[in-house]
Amino acid sequence: MLGLEGLLDGREALEREVVLVSDAISRPVRIARLHWGGGTPSILGADGLASAMRVLRDRFIFEAGHEHAIELDPRSRAPRKRDGYTAIFRAIPMTEDKP
Repeated sequence: MLGLEGLLDGREALEREVVLVSDAISRPVRIARLHWGGGTPSILGADGLASAMRVLRDRFIFEAGHEHAIELDPRSRAPRKRDGYTAIFRAIPMTEDKP
């Protein structure tokens, strides 16, 4: 399990990557869809996602009415529409197939 230091390192690395990519692109990038998944929501948590979103909003242009989806571990707190999500998906953990 990651400690607080590991979580901050991951969030900061993600935010640095966003800055590096936006600096490398010579024209404004418009975002119509953003999907969080692959464990990122569980690892970053609500505060980490909010921080990453601030960096994304500072660096990219979000289209009016953009789709903002999140895939969650079913054991985590469900975000609310006021958090800015337009779609919420609950992941179903995979289990090993038994012969």
